[in-house]
Amino acid sequence: MLASLRVRILLAALALITLALVINGIASYTTVKHHNNQQVSHNLSALAKETHRLVPWEPSLCQAVQCPRMAVLWRPLHCRSMRLPS
Repeated sequence: MLASLRVRILLAALALITLALVINGIASYTTVKHHNNQQVSHNLSALAKETHRLVPWEPSLCQAVQCPRMAVLWRPLHCRSMRLPS
């Protein structure tokens, strides 16, 4: 079967195309991984620089979360005997 020149040329072309696809996939993967790691490190360093702005904002966020909770849990005097749904 391998005696035919046509079959040998087709197998060589198939092997060459497969090798090229594998090399292209590896190159693409390493490039994307490098750029992704670079972007993550850039985002983390930018976040570290901006933490001083988040510190005053955090208590107001807690208050914004606690106020609706308090409003839901608060019951008027005439409703004290009623149970809250659990």
